[in-house]
Amino acid sequence: MDPVDRMQRAVAMRAIASKTEDLEKAGADPVTVKTFSSGALRELARQVPDSDKYKDAYMAASNFKNQNAPVGM
Repeated sequence: MDPVDRMQRAVAMRAIASKTEDLEKAGADPVTVKTFSSGALRELARQVPDSDKYKDAYMAASNFKNQNAPVGM
């Protein structure tokens, strides 16, 4: 991920955290706060994908699949 995209992600994540804190201070229920933060992070991942994290997740899934494959395959 290039430095500009990484900085954009950092700024967006801080904005999400700030808004989450504002919701908590305003007395929003925990489900609303969690729903907002999860949705915002998901949207951030969609708009500014981190290819390094995707690569790491793919490698982890591949390793798990290989380690747990039935014997004889």
